[in-house]
Amino acid sequence: MLSRMITLSATGLAMAFLVAGCGTAVQPVTSAPPSSSSSPTSSKSTPAPSASSAHSSTAGSTSPSASPSSGQASTYVAKAGPFSITVPDNWTVGSQIKLQTTLAVGVNGFALLPNLAPTSGPGIVNNRLSQTHYFSEEINGLADGTVALQVSELGTAGQYYMFSVTVPESQQAQLQAAAKTLKTPPVATPTQIVQFMRAHAAAVHRGLSYATSQAGSQNQWVLIGGNPATAQEEFALFRTIDGGQQWKLADYTSFVGHNDFLGTVGVPSLLFWNANDGIIAESSSFGQTVGILYTTNGGTSWTAANVPQVGGPTGQKAPIITRNGKGTLDVTTTLFPNKTVTVQSTDNGKAWTAVAGAESGTAQPSAISYTRQTLAAIAKVGHGFGFSQDFIPTRGLGSTFQSVTGYHTTTTPPYPVMVLQYSNFRVQEVTTAQALYGGGDHTSKAVTLIIPGVGRVAGTWMLIYGHSTTPQLSVLQFPLKGMVVQMGASPVMTESQMIQIAESFRTSIAPA
Repeated sequence: MLSRMITLSATGLAMAFLVAGCGTAVQPVTSAPPSSSSSPTSSKSTPAPSASSAHSSTAGSTSPSASPSSGQASTYVAKAGPFSITVPDNWTVGSQIKLQTTLAVGVNGFALLPNLAPTSGPGIVNNRLSQTHYFSEEINGLADGTVALQVSELGTAGQYYMFSVTVPESQQAQLQAAAKTLKTPPVATPTQIVQFMRAHAAAVHRGLSYATSQAGSQNQWVLIGGNPATAQEEFALFRTIDGGQQWKLADYTSFVGHNDFLGTVGVPSLLFWNANDGIIAESSSFGQTVGILYTTNGGTSWTAANVPQVGGPTGQKAPIITRNGKGTLDVTTTLFPNKTVTVQSTDNGKAWTAVAGAESGTAQPSAISYTRQTLAAIAKVGHGFGFSQDFIPTRGLGSTFQSVTGYHTTTTPPYPVMVLQYSNFRVQEVTTAQALYGGGDHTSKAVTLIIPGVGRVAGTWMLIYGHSTTPQLSVLQFPLKGMVVQMGASPVMTESQMIQIAESFRTSIAPA
């Protein structure tokens, strides 16, 4: 999924338009520059927006061009799709003026989420539309010596617009004057957004997580969130109290100010049992529990529930929420590798207890057995690749040793890597302090290991987010006697499980 480009920084503007332009078309409609003896007529002006109409910072419906004797450059009204702007004659559509239009589905579904960018700042153009959730307008200087007016907007039929005017810095004053004449199409309302999502359900779901709930015929909710295959995860909750005729934005993720709503990677489920009370359950990719929020005011605000640790959820499957006639709530989620657990609440979702399948996280891993021939093979590979000593784990989760290999990296300079493969995890050791994990979408935390014969070791536990073709991976990385060791497991192991395995490491030539 593409990162959100609703409001762009000065350094990210040019690249954002290159990325967002994939699979889009620049609108070809343009008005030809007028002659110096006539005055061009702008597009028909539209009413000031209430979140669904166009805007203009100037009054009237015409923009006269300057006469040759005035000493000012002549102007004309340039049109690009539903956008129009009065600019100097030598600014043309397709060159300085560009419009990219896509439908807010699939990878562009992020445009259906509220704009979380700031509504004020040095580059923000101050107008009423910039205070809405689905429109932004900025003027920013770029690193290549140009300055750009950039508008991002979600249209009433689900169109995602990215309109820009880019000129040399020397023409910044002209650009700021032109920005005051900009006319834009109507901005989508929450009602139009929900109607669009329902009309394009299959395409929208390919780019967003999606959950619904209904309490009676009048109260309905729609919850959407960023694709869980990405680190970026924003959510928005829409609500209607009249059976779907009108919708409003009830709550949404905010990383500035209040943050009482969903904001971590995962796939949520939603259940309301009356107009006020409901819960959201999310099988998070990070942590040892399922995340649960409850509301008592129809979704306007949420509170995190007290949920016990149950093991590492998948993050890729939505929990199942059920409620019986006595008001007891059950949330069932899936742990790696396909084990289900259930937590239960009898107080409308405020407090929860584990009732089935929960993992304590304290079970001791079983011993890993090695033959003399196996230990000799590990030592031979290690010494052959320049390891003065190598280490092996002696405990695992029903793990068996499978193979040992070595190779040199393609970096400059190259360095050796020894790989120990087990039935349910993998160990890599290197003779350099360079980390083996190179980055990507992940969460991490510092951990402390106590390794016999070595002492206290500071390490890092990471959960690397998977994609549609790449599974999630848990990683524990730590230094050991002048080398770096990295353990990886997919399906993922919990933090405590990996630490217990790491704390069993010893040299491969030590007596069993």
